Amino acid sequence: MEEEKEAITLGKEQVFELVQIIFDNDKEAALKFLEDYIYKPIQKRKESKCKKEI
Repeated sequence: MEEEKEAITLGKEQVFELVQIIFDNDKEAALKFLEDYIYKPIQKRKESKCKKEI
């Protein structure tokens, strides 16, 4: 069985934000970035998949 994978697309502004977070070593901003641009989009896709399967 093949492992399930996710892909995330970031716009130029998001990439710039990520660079700033790394440059500033801002742990709070890093967590917010992960929640907003990685975690939440993945959760939304999983929820929509579940609704389609029902």
